[in-house]
Amino acid sequence: MSSSESTAKKAKSCSDDDCFLNESQLKQYNEQGYVVVRNFLSQAEVDEVRGEIRRLIDDWYDKYEKMGEEKADWEEVVNRDPLVKEGKLKPKSRLSSVRRLFRMAVHVDFFKKIARHPKMMGVTSQLLGNDVKVLQSMALLKPPGTAEKRWHQDNAYFRLIPNKVMAFWIAIDETNVENGCMHVVPGTHMHGVDEHASPVDQHILYGLVQLPDKDKVVPLPMAPGYALVFHGELHHYTPPNKTEKMRQAIQYHYASALCKPTVCPKENEYDIESSRSGKFERREAELF
Repeated sequence: MSSSESTAKKAKSCSDDDCFLNESQLKQYNEQGYVVVRNFLSQAEVDEVRGEIRRLIDDWYDKYEKMGEEKADWEEVVNRDPLVKEGKLKPKSRLSSVRRLFRMAVHVDFFKKIARHPKMMGVTSQLLGNDVKVLQSMALLKPPGTAEKRWHQDNAYFRLIPNKVMAFWIAIDETNVENGCMHVVPGTHMHGVDEHASPVDQHILYGLVQLPDKDKVVPLPMAPGYALVFHGELHHYTPPNKTEKMRQAIQYHYASALCKPTVCPKENEYDIESSRSGKFERREAELF
């Protein structure tokens, strides 16, 4: 049995209660814009995710070393640190050279199955309704010394209306303030999309113009397998990784099929990856 088949088999064993938020969790999500769900993934599932991340990166490097050059379309999934690409930083390992795996649910069967995990489907049906689509799938890797991810709202990228957008941020390693755990400002999902900006030609620095008051910020340290379920307009950020260890997480965004795009700062980057009932496919021009 392959690792993806094994994960799917374990995921289907969750009871109905395990697959949905309880009344207290729903209340917190509605009022504060987020809730942390403990043991969302089992330790066995976390181990499989960690192994699959390494497999993808090793496969990428094996192909790179065989070809002797990097093809432009290879970064559809494996996004190396720009300083590594430019030869300005020598990574300690293949893993530490990569900052992000992108659109995994389009290209990798293992992550397609994760996108349809019964717990994902249960929670999205509660929060968004029964007709939902996957907006985006990523593995977020924060090697030692990696900088912060600026304060932002995810729907500032997607620009969907109505704002029935949500995400799962699932810790694959232990996360804490020192290595870059998620930080949020409760209740900020209730006021729409605030002004965002970035320096010219530095889209990676796109973020909120007005930073939050420090006394309103809540850090969310999480154990492996814990999931942060959060609204697409919640203010959030991750600080630098000041430790000597990697910090890994996976993130899936979902939206109601009722949503429509308005304006996206980077057109066509945030395409729908799948629908609950349809096939995973790439769509270049439209979100829906």
